Amino acid sequence: MSTLYVNVDTDVTITPSGILVADIATMTLTLTKGATSKAYSLGSEIAVVGSDFVLSIPDSGVKAITEAGEYDIAINLTDTSGAIRRLTPSPSTLSFHA
Repeated sequence: MSTLYVNVDTDVTITPSGILVADIATMTLTLTKGATSKAYSLGSEIAVVGSDFVLSIPDSGVKAITEAGEYDIAINLTDTSGAIRRLTPSPSTLSFHA
């Protein structure tokens, strides 16, 4: 993966495991570092590209990453049958540099 920087428009490809993209009704991806947490939604900041998700992180605003460090990725979703699931993404963390 290429180097990621704070306060820069960033697109990150994330490959889900354990579910097909077509089987997802709603999804929230959360980046967490300590007490800092940023949530991104399918259809807003997350797009489906083939069998992957592309997370678009803006360079400013409340969804921007402004602090360098390693962020854990959590994916929570509801599938098309209504089941609520949590996925293990690849990669499982993202590192941002100043």
